[in-house]
Amino acid sequence: MNNPAEKLKSILQSLTAIADKERSAVAKLAYDQISDLMGQKAALLAEFDEIAGLLEATELSEQLINELNNLRTRSEENAIILKAAVQGVHDARGRLKKLREADLMTGAYRADGGALRTPNASTITAKA
Repeated sequence: MNNPAEKLKSILQSLTAIADKERSAVAKLAYDQISDLMGQKAALLAEFDEIAGLLEATELSEQLINELNNLRTRSEENAIILKAAVQGVHDARGRLKKLREADLMTGAYRADGGALRTPNASTITAKA
């Protein structure tokens, strides 16, 4: 594949496939897969930049430009989804922390009113 425009098209197809895998990984909360995909994407983008730098703007077909715009849109959507997922994880952690703190502030008592656990205690006391 000596034709630079064909090589760019092939790279764009690979980048599109990675963007699809990225979206799937975010949906499955498989964040470990995302880091691998980022490495692949970075290598392809570096190759793309190198080849594109050798071409004149007039050598880029309208189809190639459209594919590049579609890829950019897909990548921007993935970034929004990933940012929302990260924010969701952050919010869930905060909520769990508040629940844990509230639980520590609540005492547990026996039927006779004696304390089994006092607020801020981390263990349950034994009945005497």
